[in-house]
Amino acid sequence: GLKVTFGNIKGEVGVFPYELAGTMEYNNLSVKKGQEHVVGNGSIVTTLKATANNQSNQTLEAPSFNATYNFAGKSTRQGLSNYKATVDVNAGATTTSANGTLTSSAFDSKSIRIETISPFVRKSNQANPYSGQAIISGAAGSKARITVVDTNSVKIELDADGNGDYEANTSKPWSELR
Repeated sequence: GLKVTFGNIKGEVGVFPYELAGTMEYNNLSVKKGQEHVVGNGSIVTTLKATANNQSNQTLEAPSFNATYNFAGKSTRQGLSNYKATVDVNAGATTTSANGTLTSSAFDSKSIRIETISPFVRKSNQANPYSGQAIISGAAGSKARITVVDTNSVKIELDADGNGDYEANTSKPWSELR
């Protein structure tokens, strides 16, 4: 089933300022359509604080959430744990960060950890961030460090053995990462 709880509602939604918080709890929530079948378990907490038309703070937290997707006899499973993403909009700039662990059957049920070192910042009139850095940690301690170079490119560095030395690096245009 699905249980949705709203809390911390302040003001009138859509009329500034206002705040809204909610929790969605999934307990074997099952959705079927044709040969597709999705089952969700866990919880997601979301908050929104809007102070003006172009000023807001949004968070999404998943202390523990798992989804299993079945199609035509094949199954995949993804999970989030200790995950938190934030989006701050403030007068022409959007700041984004994400931290947490993603587990997937696509990774042989291993996990990756996402850690935002410096939030990604994008001006409202630009498609890509102009600053930000994150580290993605994987199997056997390997790490990829992603650093925004400018609004056109990003630098990707690889520490294959997790010893803190980034042995390889390359710069790529944002368009290749979509």
